[in-house]
Amino acid sequence: MTDHVLSFSSPIPPLLETKSDHCRLRIRFNQLSRERRLLTCLLVLFAIIMCGLLIGIFILSLTFQGRAPIVYREINTTNIGTSYGVARYGESCDYDNGCESPFICHKKSSSSPGMCRCPMDYDFKRDKCVGDLNALCTKDIDCQQYMLCSGMNDGTRRCQCQKHFDYDNDKRQCRGDYQAPCESNIDCRTNLVCNKTVTPSVCSCELFYQYHPAIRKCRGDPGAVCDRATAECVDNAECRDGACECSKQFVPDENKTCVDPCPLQTPNPSRIRYPGNCRKFIDCQQKSKTECPEPTMFNLRKQLCDYPKECARLSIKFFPSPSSSIIYLFFFRVESQTCDKMNQYDPCAKNYACTCFHRLDGPNATICIDEFSISCSELIPCESSTNRCYEAEHICVRHPRCNQLPVCYPVPIFNQQLCPSIPKIVEKF
Repeated sequence: MTDHVLSFSSPIPPLLETKSDHCRLRIRFNQLSRERRLLTCLLVLFAIIMCGLLIGIFILSLTFQGRAPIVYREINTTNIGTSYGVARYGESCDYDNGCESPFICHKKSSSSPGMCRCPMDYDFKRDKCVGDLNALCTKDIDCQQYMLCSGMNDGTRRCQCQKHFDYDNDKRQCRGDYQAPCESNIDCRTNLVCNKTVTPSVCSCELFYQYHPAIRKCRGDPGAVCDRATAECVDNAECRDGACECSKQFVPDENKTCVDPCPLQTPNPSRIRYPGNCRKFIDCQQKSKTECPEPTMFNLRKQLCDYPKECARLSIKFFPSPSSSIIYLFFFRVESQTCDKMNQYDPCAKNYACTCFHRLDGPNATICIDEFSISCSELIPCESSTNRCYEAEHICVRHPRCNQLPVCYPVPIFNQQLCPSIPKIVEKF
């Protein structure tokens, strides 16, 4: 009976099996979709981060293009070539360690080769790096000439100008004030020169310039050579035609200052003679100076330019006295007058500007000169070995306003139109 035993199995219906596969596939699809969306989000986030980094790198490259790396460290200028690196100043490099100390590798961009340069605030001078103003330092030799390594309030030591020196931003160096030590003119402030005639050489004023401590400047006397752009003339003077001249109605006096010859109240008539020059006159009302054209001279009575003979005729004045007549006779002549038995620069005429000069081109020769009638910039030196003038109608004299130098003075200036004789007293009984 056992052969007839039947075995039964429960077959799964095909429809149920299909539904189960479909569910598994849907669950798997949903899982894959979530993973894909997460991966996509991560990829987008990564792309955004990378774009931000690229933009940041681009901005930084534009900002620091052409700049050397900033190095904040104390500089030792005495160990050049004694430590790491092989490249010297001006040679190519890829990094700071490739340069000899204390040089650094200066790069315009990360992709281009660099060049060994001095660190920030240091310049390469005299085969070494020297500190500019406010550069970090350890000793005086680290700083440029005329600077000291000084302690600051913040505890650092930095390069500062010495006493009597000021920093020139244009020249990028310390330049000396009056009487400061120097080696050349560039070491001195504007309108100062390095005077090498003394030891040690010091900064001083140019010829015909005087130092004024109140303004810490040299100012040119009347007649001093000047440049209109940088000129500093004395009070009431200005740079005109390459020389300092008294402005408006002002005239030079024996103290090399410009004074006002007009009285406090405007005279009537308003025009007066110019001291020491018969061809010029001063208008006290208009506050001006005028020179008459050749060959005229200023006529005080007529208040205009007139011929010389008319001016000379008006120069004779009489001052009567009850008992006698005192006649002050002023007369002109073309010939120059001598001043024998007078010392050098003694007054020799009615005009206070005329003094006695001893000629250098002849023995015991003297002549009366108006020393203010011509500026030193218009005069030429005498021949050094013979003290002679090779230009026609010139003689050699030593001039006090020209630093006592032998100069050639034009002969036509030596006449009594400029230096009238001292009045002769004639008594009439």
